[in-house]
Amino acid sequence: METSQLNQSQEPRILDFSNDLILQSKKIPLLNPSEFETKVWAFVREFLEENPYIELKTSGSTGEPKTILAEKEKLKISAQRTLDFLDLNPKNQKSTHPDLFFALVLPIEYIAGKMMVIRALVAGAKLLVIEPKTQICFPIGCPKIALLALTPMQLSQSLEGFPEVSHVLLGGAKLNENLQEQIHTTFEKKRENNKNLPTFWETFGMTETFSHIALKQVFLKKNAFFEVFDSVEIFQDESGCLGLKDKALGLHLKTEDLVEVLSAKTFVWKGRKGNVINSAGVKIFPESIENILEAKLGFPFFVHGIPDDVMGQKVSLFLEVGENLSDLEKENIKTKTLQTLENLKDSLGKFQKPKAIFLLKTFERTLSGKIQRDKTVKEFLELM
Repeated sequence: METSQLNQSQEPRILDFSNDLILQSKKIPLLNPSEFETKVWAFVREFLEENPYIELKTSGSTGEPKTILAEKEKLKISAQRTLDFLDLNPKNQKSTHPDLFFALVLPIEYIAGKMMVIRALVAGAKLLVIEPKTQICFPIGCPKIALLALTPMQLSQSLEGFPEVSHVLLGGAKLNENLQEQIHTTFEKKRENNKNLPTFWETFGMTETFSHIALKQVFLKKNAFFEVFDSVEIFQDESGCLGLKDKALGLHLKTEDLVEVLSAKTFVWKGRKGNVINSAGVKIFPESIENILEAKLGFPFFVHGIPDDVMGQKVSLFLEVGENLSDLEKENIKTKTLQTLENLKDSLGKFQKPKAIFLLKTFERTLSGKIQRDKTVKEFLELM
């Protein structure tokens, strides 16, 4: 996704899925459509075709990208239960809100973007189509949005000038404590001005589950756990990973997500199994370290284990610092980072504190902006 210097575009670009004539049209109903708008319309036409299946691509953030053949009916079921959970069922809404607006700000190539289009189709909503950039350009005169899905990175860059929204879905990366605090600070000010406030939900799901199967409210109230949909049953396997049965979608699978299951319907996410660092016999969750370091380093970063003859794996911190830095500037960054780690030693503890710091020009990322940890580290180690 590109970064924009502006936070407003000129006018709303809307696909009206409540209009049967538009749905029947082969031609995109937008004047001078952009490349992104053309791709979105192509997906709409593909989804409305009689072929009962559609291809989905995984992002590749945790391995090689793969293609999944999905039944369109199951994608509709997934869309409908999100609408039901959030009380956005068009039968309930249209009596009081005849214009139901959803917004698409995500790439159409992956499940998150596709599902926003499908939710709009199922709801018969009007879909605002907005270029998927890191800083979202909301249109001037933006109507109230009933449902918006975006990544934590997009939200962090787009809080200023954020439009009136009922529900915000956050996914694609973990929602860190710093951003949760930003959400609270930003929207509590609006509460004081008696403005309508959005409800923010962190999502849990993957391409294989046809979008999210669980939600965690992080604002207006803040929950510590995810709650799965009614048709989903969860369990913890012998390795501590989440397993699930989804009766509505006919799914039975085990994930690579390490969790603490609190009940048949609730769980706490701890991290990815493939990310766990085994250092001197101690299992360390890099996500917990990252949560402590968030917003304290001044650069994009992640924690990963690298091979070590003594410890097996060494807890290592990778910083994305960009191009054209002098040796002195790099040394200053390392010095400041070491001081930050020292200041946080009580929070980090003996085993979680990174033992090595590496400065990289750039991280490998997917099209949707997810850091490809393994690929980044592998390429770095090959150059060492």
